[in-house]
Amino acid sequence: MKGMQAAILLFALLAAGGCASTAGPDPFAMRAEADSAYRRGDWMAAEQGYRALAERVPEDAYAFFRLGNTLARQHRFNDALAAWREALVRDPGLGKAYSNMSALYLLQARLALEEAVRRLPADSAAAVQARKRLDALRRLTRMRLGQKTGPRPHSRD
Repeated sequence: MKGMQAAILLFALLAAGGCASTAGPDPFAMRAEADSAYRRGDWMAAEQGYRALAERVPEDAYAFFRLGNTLARQHRFNDALAAWREALVRDPGLGKAYSNMSALYLLQARLALEEAVRRLPADSAAAVQARKRLDALRRLTRMRLGQKTGPRPHSRD
């Protein structure tokens, strides 16, 4: 349903813009091509496609949302967060963007705690506390690091 809403919004934006907005590539074809690359797991091609779509139709929250997902899959976490924020500027009700951001913040917290445990003296109070937090975070997230695909963001719509 949200995909249909995005398509309707895209159509309305193009129709409202008149002749000036019809110059250039067809946004529907651009979205289809980017979505195809996304489904194949071709994150670089998907990124290029969603960037181009976001430039072509800057009001489209979907393009920024999916761009964030592709960037997260490439472990470009700060760029992913920025793209999801852009999606939320355009659609503040996009709960999946908030969910993806929270998953990424948790992953970043886990990475920071793992680094703290490696660098702190093992018998220090700070290391004991960091290990407790890390254990709790691992139970909470059940994420496995070292996967080439990165965190699994919400990908529908």
